[in-house]
Amino acid sequence: MVFRQCLIVLCVLILSACSEKEIKAAGVIVQSQKSGIKFLLLADHSGASAHRGYGAFGGGLDKGETIQQGALREFHEETACHFLNQAVEVSQQYVRNGKYVSFVVKVPFIEESLLNAGPASSDCDGGVFSERSNWVWVEQTEFLKQIEKGDSFKTNTLGMPVWKKSSIIFLKAQQAGLL
Repeated sequence: MVFRQCLIVLCVLILSACSEKEIKAAGVIVQSQKSGIKFLLLADHSGASAHRGYGAFGGGLDKGETIQQGALREFHEETACHFLNQAVEVSQQYVRNGKYVSFVVKVPFIEESLLNAGPASSDCDGGVFSERSNWVWVEQTEFLKQIEKGDSFKTNTLGMPVWKKSSIIFLKAQQAGLL
Protein backbone atom coordinates (compact mmCIF):
# COMPACT_ATOMS: atom_id res chain seq x y z
CA MET A 1 0.00 0.00 0.00
CA VAL A 2 2.74 2.46 0.98
CA PHE A 3 4.71 1.51 -2.13
CA ARG A 4 1.69 2.26 -4.31
CA GLN A 5 1.16 5.67 -2.68
CA CYS A 6 4.83 6.53 -3.15
CA LEU A 7 4.60 5.50 -6.78
CA ILE A 8 1.56 7.74 -7.32
CA VAL A 9 3.30 10.70 -5.65
CA LEU A 10 6.39 10.10 -7.79
CA CYS A 11 4.29 10.04 -11.00
CA VAL A 12 2.55 13.28 -10.03
CA LEU A 13 5.90 14.95 -9.35
CA ILE A 14 7.31 13.80 -12.70
CA LEU A 15 4.24 15.01 -14.58
CA SER A 16 4.29 18.38 -12.84
CA ALA A 17 7.99 18.78 -13.62
CA CYS A 18 7.21 18.23 -17.31
CA SER A 19 4.26 20.64 -17.38
CA GLU A 20 3.88 23.52 -19.77
CA LYS A 21 4.49 25.90 -16.85
CA GLU A 22 8.16 24.93 -17.08
CA ILE A 23 8.36 25.96 -20.74
CA LYS A 24 10.34 29.19 -21.00
CA ALA A 25 10.70 29.54 -24.78
CA ALA A 26 9.08 28.32 -27.96
CA GLY A 27 9.78 28.27 -31.65
CA VAL A 28 8.97 26.81 -35.01
CA ILE A 29 10.48 24.53 -37.59
CA VAL A 30 9.45 25.97 -40.94
CA GLN A 31 8.53 23.58 -43.72
CA SER A 32 7.45 24.23 -47.31
CA GLN A 33 7.13 22.40 -50.61
CA LYS A 34 8.26 23.33 -54.08
CA SER A 35 7.81 21.05 -57.09
CA GLY A 36 6.88 18.18 -54.77
CA ILE A 37 10.09 18.46 -52.73
CA LYS A 38 9.97 19.33 -49.01
CA PHE A 39 12.23 22.08 -47.73
CA LEU A 40 13.09 23.43 -44.27
CA LEU A 41 13.88 27.10 -43.71
CA LEU A 42 16.98 27.89 -41.64
CA ALA A 43 17.95 31.24 -40.18
CA ASP A 44 21.45 32.60 -39.72
CA HIS A 45 21.96 32.76 -35.95
CA SER A 46 25.35 34.41 -36.09
CA GLY A 47 26.02 37.94 -35.06
CA ALA A 48 28.25 40.12 -32.96
CA SER A 49 27.40 38.27 -29.75
CA ALA A 50 26.67 34.76 -31.03
CA HIS A 51 28.26 32.54 -33.64
CA ARG A 52 25.89 29.60 -33.36
CA GLY A 53 25.30 28.74 -37.01
CA TYR A 54 22.05 28.17 -38.86
CA GLY A 55 18.94 26.96 -37.07
CA ALA A 56 15.23 27.08 -36.43
CA PHE A 57 13.27 30.08 -35.16
CA GLY A 58 12.18 30.97 -31.64
CA GLY A 59 12.68 32.77 -28.38
CA GLY A 60 11.17 33.68 -25.03
CA LEU A 61 7.50 33.87 -24.22
CA ASP A 62 5.76 37.13 -23.39
CA LYS A 63 3.44 37.32 -20.40
CA GLY A 64 -0.01 35.94 -21.20
CA GLU A 65 1.02 34.18 -24.43
CA THR A 66 0.32 30.55 -25.08
CA ILE A 67 3.35 28.62 -26.21
CA GLN A 68 1.94 28.43 -29.74
CA GLN A 69 1.30 32.21 -29.84
CA GLY A 70 4.82 32.91 -28.60
CA ALA A 71 6.34 30.54 -31.16
CA LEU A 72 4.49 32.21 -34.04
CA ARG A 73 5.30 35.74 -32.79
CA GLU A 74 8.98 34.91 -32.57
CA PHE A 75 8.85 33.37 -36.05
CA HIS A 76 7.32 36.52 -37.54
CA GLU A 77 9.82 38.73 -35.75
CA GLU A 78 12.72 36.66 -37.05
CA THR A 79 11.48 36.58 -40.64
CA ALA A 80 10.62 40.27 -41.01
CA CYS A 81 6.93 39.39 -41.50
CA HIS A 82 7.51 37.57 -44.78
CA PHE A 83 5.15 34.83 -43.61
CA LEU A 84 2.73 36.93 -41.53
CA ASN A 85 -0.76 35.38 -41.77
CA GLN A 86 0.55 32.82 -44.28
CA ALA A 87 0.90 29.75 -42.10
CA VAL A 88 -0.85 26.98 -44.00
CA GLU A 89 -0.72 24.61 -41.06
CA VAL A 90 0.65 24.69 -37.51
CA SER A 91 1.21 21.37 -35.76
CA GLN A 92 -0.85 20.82 -32.64
CA GLN A 93 1.94 18.74 -31.15
CA TYR A 94 5.35 20.09 -30.26
CA VAL A 95 8.76 18.65 -29.56
CA ARG A 96 10.65 19.55 -26.42
CA ASN A 97 14.29 20.05 -25.50
CA GLY A 98 14.47 21.05 -21.86
CA LYS A 99 12.42 24.19 -21.28
CA TYR A 100 12.23 24.91 -25.04
CA VAL A 101 9.56 23.57 -27.43
CA SER A 102 9.05 23.78 -31.19
CA PHE A 103 6.04 23.44 -33.43
CA VAL A 104 6.19 22.63 -37.14
CA VAL A 105 4.73 25.35 -39.35
CA LYS A 106 3.96 24.84 -43.03
CA VAL A 107 4.16 27.97 -45.16
CA PRO A 108 4.14 28.88 -48.86
CA PHE A 109 7.56 28.70 -50.53
CA ILE A 110 9.11 32.16 -50.96
CA GLU A 111 12.33 32.33 -52.96
CA GLU A 112 15.45 33.11 -50.91
CA SER A 113 16.19 36.16 -53.06
CA LEU A 114 12.88 37.70 -51.90
CA LEU A 115 13.36 36.65 -48.28
CA ASN A 116 16.88 38.03 -48.13
CA ALA A 117 16.00 41.28 -49.94
CA GLY A 118 14.74 42.92 -46.75
CA PRO A 119 11.61 43.23 -44.61
CA ALA A 120 8.17 42.65 -46.06
CA SER A 121 7.38 46.19 -44.89
CA SER A 122 3.88 46.36 -46.31
CA ASP A 123 2.88 43.49 -44.00
CA CYS A 124 4.73 44.67 -40.89
CA ASP A 125 3.53 46.96 -38.17
CA GLY A 126 5.83 48.91 -35.89
CA GLY A 127 5.91 46.18 -33.25
CA VAL A 128 7.40 43.53 -35.48
CA PHE A 129 10.97 43.59 -36.68
CA SER A 130 13.60 41.42 -38.26
CA GLU A 131 15.96 39.72 -35.83
CA ARG A 132 17.66 37.73 -38.59
CA SER A 133 18.74 38.87 -42.02
CA ASN A 134 19.75 35.72 -43.86
CA TRP A 135 17.58 32.68 -44.53
CA VAL A 136 18.17 29.55 -46.59
CA TRP A 137 15.93 26.68 -47.71
CA VAL A 138 17.47 23.20 -47.40
CA GLU A 139 16.08 20.02 -48.90
CA GLN A 140 14.51 18.23 -45.93
CA THR A 141 15.46 14.60 -46.58
CA GLU A 142 19.17 15.21 -47.18
CA PHE A 143 19.39 17.70 -44.32
CA LEU A 144 17.84 15.27 -41.82
CA LYS A 145 20.04 12.39 -43.02
CA GLN A 146 23.18 14.43 -42.48
CA ILE A 147 22.33 15.75 -39.02
CA GLU A 148 21.05 12.31 -37.98
CA LYS A 149 24.54 10.93 -38.72
CA GLY A 150 26.02 13.73 -36.63
CA ASP A 151 27.52 15.43 -39.66
CA SER A 152 27.84 19.18 -39.72
CA PHE A 153 25.40 20.14 -42.48
CA LYS A 154 27.02 22.41 -45.03
CA THR A 155 26.14 23.27 -48.60
CA ASN A 156 27.44 25.85 -51.04
CA THR A 157 24.76 28.17 -49.65
CA LEU A 158 25.55 27.62 -45.97
CA GLY A 159 28.86 29.03 -44.88
CA MET A 160 28.57 27.72 -41.34
CA PRO A 161 27.18 24.64 -39.60
CA VAL A 162 23.76 24.11 -38.09
CA TRP A 163 23.44 25.20 -34.46
CA LYS A 164 23.62 22.08 -32.25
CA LYS A 165 20.47 22.89 -30.23
CA SER A 166 18.51 23.30 -33.47
CA SER A 167 19.84 19.97 -34.74
CA ILE A 168 18.37 18.31 -31.65
CA ILE A 169 14.97 19.94 -32.23
CA PHE A 170 14.94 18.92 -35.92
CA LEU A 171 15.75 15.32 -35.04
CA LYS A 172 13.13 15.18 -32.30
CA ALA A 173 10.50 16.52 -34.73
CA GLN A 174 11.48 13.83 -37.23
CA GLN A 175 11.31 11.09 -34.57
CA ALA A 176 7.87 12.35 -33.47
CA GLY A 177 6.62 12.10 -37.05
CA LEU A 178 6.09 15.86 -37.41
CA LEU A 179 8.42 16.13 -40.43
